Amino acid sequence: MEEQAIKEMESKLSKTPWFRRFGQSVNPAVKLICFPHMGGSASSFRTWPGTLPPDVEVLAVRYPGREDRSTEQWPPNMQETVRSLTDAILASAGEPRTVLFGHSMGALLAYEVAQALEQHGRPPHMLMTSGREAPHHTKKRDLDISNEGEVIKLLDRLGMGGVALADPYMRNMILRVIKADYELMRSGNPSHLPVTCPIRAYVGDMDPLVTHTDMRAWSELCPPEKFSWRSFSGDHFYLRQPDMERQLLHDIAEWIR
Repeated sequence: MEEQAIKEMESKLSKTPWFRRFGQSVNPAVKLICFPHMGGSASSFRTWPGTLPPDVEVLAVRYPGREDRSTEQWPPNMQETVRSLTDAILASAGEPRTVLFGHSMGALLAYEVAQALEQHGRPPHMLMTSGREAPHHTKKRDLDISNEGEVIKLLDRLGMGGVALADPYMRNMILRVIKADYELMRSGNPSHLPVTCPIRAYVGDMDPLVTHTDMRAWSELCPPEKFSWRSFSGDHFYLRQPDMERQLLHDIAEWIR
């Protein structure tokens, strides 16, 4: 029976290009849908099932333009992207509680999808945002995406540079993905409507882009008693540190209970 259940879930997921399933949860109690950062990919979450409880299924969002979707382009704008993601979640989420987690750009996408799910009468159990200011506190960042040097300087500041950017092929691929993601973010104005589900916000205490005030502003987008937040030791990518990843996942496990 367990093998049959796994096959049925894999068949359902195979109908959408949007998710990569990590772990082999059978009859999961919670589906944790994870939205990567700008320039990021589904594989960012490949280690998460090893720390989360076995009844939490990790579905990582597979953005176009990278990994095994490298030949695909983003939908034409943010609205179409959110619609496609929402349809994919509605088709695959099933009965278990759905929790959305997004880091950086992924936090904004997760928030927009949470709103769309509510409009379909299927609100998520919880929205978890990380490393991204609340939409109504979005800072204007005048990044000239055509200026390679300026983009690389930002990536270095965020800790996304290093060896990969030294290789011409990898650098071109990374810059192409960053440009596409950046243009997607500019293609629509994020809404500032509240959601009914709880919001749990996370931030690194040395994040060069996002302050504690920015993260606490998420409290204005859900019922006040349903908001909470936590700071971790680290920069914008605090969750890449093994110790911080474990702490984050233990916190996520506690809250989704």
